[in-house]
Amino acid sequence: MIIALVTIVAVGLMSVNRNPVATGEPIRGVPTAILTLLFFVIVFDLILRRTRFGRAIFAVGGNVEAARRAGIKVDRLRIVIFVLCSSLAAAPACSADAAAPGRRCWAPL
Repeated sequence: MIIALVTIVAVGLMSVNRNPVATGEPIRGVPTAILTLLFFVIVFDLILRRTRFGRAIFAVGGNVEAARRAGIKVDRLRIVIFVLCSSLAAAPACSADAAAPGRRCWAPL
């Protein structure tokens, strides 16, 4: 049932004209942002469920003291997670900024 619903939504997205100019040539297909989102969801799902790193994240999220007693370096893991989340939050901004004419994400204002 869920797969059918996802398929219907995907087909609907592929057939919508996303051109802001009504008289222009229609833009159809799956938006790049959706493909990027699906890629990151699949990759991070695999990381969280199938690696030691992912299990450590679940352990720290469940009970910090139990994770610490199990030998997980909680402070180091928290820093790594904050850096990873910050990088993932900054990536779309850099991408949008780089798409602007004459701009780069690392260029001073």
